[in-house]
Amino acid sequence: MNRYTNESHTQVESASGTHGTRETLIRLNYLKESDVIEPYVEPVPSAEEIFTSAIQPLVSGISQLERDTFERQEREALEWIADNSAPAVFIRGLGESRGIELDVLVAKIIIKADYYSSELAKALGVMHKAEDAAV
Repeated sequence: MNRYTNESHTQVESASGTHGTRETLIRLNYLKESDVIEPYVEPVPSAEEIFTSAIQPLVSGISQLERDTFERQEREALEWIADNSAPAVFIRGLGESRGIELDVLVAKIIIKADYYSSELAKALGVMHKAEDAAV
């Protein structure tokens, strides 16, 4: 018995018969039942991981600082649509620095805000579905 691996050696006659060779079989006795490896099971992603992967294409390449302005841009755009004399300080500055007329910028903001809201709602729906399934 090898004291490092708990190997035990047993000699048996070869099944080939004609040559009468002897083979040494090594039994490895150091594995316990608790050492048996279970088959790999792919981990199920959490609802938050599902949401993050769903929203990633939407926010990829957009800094958090810029995303933090989305709500303000939309609010000011809607205020300007309701009343063209509304201050809309943020989007006026944005339009001036981009060289875009305010009415054109407002249209772009509303289109993007609607798209963002729609895609965000879909991603949240997927996350909620995953949460419901986990319960």
